[in-house]
Amino acid sequence: MPVYSHSRLNTYETCPLQFKLQYIDKAEVVKKEGIAPFLGSRVHDALQKLYMDLRYSKLLTLDELIIFYNEVWAKKCNDAVVITNKELSAQNYKDTGIRCLKDYYERYAPFNQAATILIEERKSLSLSGDSKYKIQGYIDRLDRTKDGVYEIHDYKTGRLLSQDELDKDRQLALYEIIVRKEFPDVKNVRLIWHFLATDTEISSTRTSKQLEDLRKETIALIDKIEADTEFKHSESSLCEWCDYWAYCPAKKHLVKVEALPPEEFLSEDGVALVNKYASAWNRAREAEDEKERLREALIAYAKKEGVETIIGSDRSVKVAFEEGMRFPPKDAPEREELEKAIKKSGLWDEVSELDKKSLKEAIEAGRWDKKLIKKIKEFISTEETVSVRISRQRTEDEEE
Repeated sequence: MPVYSHSRLNTYETCPLQFKLQYIDKAEVVKKEGIAPFLGSRVHDALQKLYMDLRYSKLLTLDELIIFYNEVWAKKCNDAVVITNKELSAQNYKDTGIRCLKDYYERYAPFNQAATILIEERKSLSLSGDSKYKIQGYIDRLDRTKDGVYEIHDYKTGRLLSQDELDKDRQLALYEIIVRKEFPDVKNVRLIWHFLATDTEISSTRTSKQLEDLRKETIALIDKIEADTEFKHSESSLCEWCDYWAYCPAKKHLVKVEALPPEEFLSEDGVALVNKYASAWNRAREAEDEKERLREALIAYAKKEGVETIIGSDRSVKVAFEEGMRFPPKDAPEREELEKAIKKSGLWDEVSELDKKSLKEAIEAGRWDKKLIKKIKEFISTEETVSVRISRQRTEDEEE
């Protein structure tokens, strides 16, 4: 079983396919780093330098800290760092980092609020006490106050999160589990986030029950990942920052055609089909037969090319294949047997007269007894449904 981290878990929750491509297949991609994460990394570098020097009784002046930050920025900035917001320049981001460091320095100097124990250090732990369910993470900074409270610090250069969001944060809570295991004298732990762009500090604490619940939830999530055999893709706004479009059914056709010259673009099979389908769609009832023929052709193209979204000139078509549960009909003897099995378990109310969605969710959540689930699956078959939806492509101006 591999070693997991909050980042890996978060990737799976965002998109199982991206998780598979990145961590299992290790698919080859041209890695690009957004300017915002790059800014965050350079600020982390500077604060790491500040606290490492303090360890040896050297307090950097603010000017020295900024000089170090500028040097690291110049050394590591390259063409792989991408600016997606065209209204901002690299200098805008760089100046933001300088402002973050100035605000932090002026707020906490001379940095003697607590004794620093760890700085940017990787720590790991097995959540089950054996070699399984290993979790690792890099702790930005771990302090111990004079009254014995351990503080786990995390630096953020992104948006300010609410207290409610931080009270549910998994990353630092996992770090607390690691810290409590490594330092037996720990009694009280405080989780602290420094939102540098707004010069805001927010803290949170966890109860023993919350940490135990998190441990169990994380183990359950790892079990789900290890049992996954499909790793389906999941589209969201985060797709814009994904490096794996060339492998994704929702994006690979766009990658295939976006660099084609106009004449080749229009003659590409998928583009031509979408354009014809769009034209037929616009003619409504007069073209129902042609629309159906083109619909079947689009489904065949999607299967052959392994794509889900097919790009046209100004429209795109999404072909979605789904497998659903099929139950015995109400008058069949098997239906009566299935209902009896669920009612006998006392779980009938959860599925509301064999509502497909409720039963599917109950089975996938793994809450029910394994023997009952096995029994239920004897009565269930699968059926494939295909949906074909056409939509107008958004221009860059519309997206902004």
